[in-house]
Formats: sequence, structure tokens, C-alpha cells
Amino acid sequence: METTTGKPIPGITVNLRLGDYPGRNTVQYTTDSNGTAYFYLAPPLLNGVSVDAFSVRYHATQSDAEIKYLPQQVTIPVRRLSLIQSLHYIFAGD
Repeated sequence: METTTGKPIPGITVNLRLGDYPGRNTVQYTTDSNGTAYFYLAPPLLNGVSVDAFSVRYHATQSDAEIKYLPQQVTIPVRRLSLIQSLHYIFAGD
């Protein structure tokens, strides 16, 4: 996980979503000190495998990146939210 300036961000929740809606399974990990979260999948991949980021301090500028092959590295750029934006995100869910 990195900011749009390219700096890694530790402590962001990363969701790996498996399968199509409804009944989609989600696996969560938190990024390490290098801004990295590792998921280990075995082929074959299900339809609808995607990864996204969640944080009340940062907003993903690219969300739900699809995973079509293994191994694959996914970088999700994020931007830092202001206090007002964070509060809006928490209470309004946007």
C-alpha cells in the first residue's frame, strides 16, 4: 500500500475478496512496516477475486483491483484524508 507520492503506508487493512456476490468471502490482513500485505492463493482462481484497501485516514484512488493470474503484485495508490473527510467517511460511509 502506498500514497500517491509512492511512500509505503504501514497499518492499512487490505481485503482480499474471493468469489462473486452474494456469498463473497473476505480475508483481511494489515500492511507491515513496508506497506505490504501478503496473500497466498492456490490456483485455480475463482471468478471475482479482487483486492482493496480500507482505512479511515486514507482513501484508495484505485479500488477493487482484479486478480486474474498468480503470482501477481497489486499496488493500490491512496491519498491521505483530512480530519473532516475522515469523519465524513466514518459517519456517512462514503
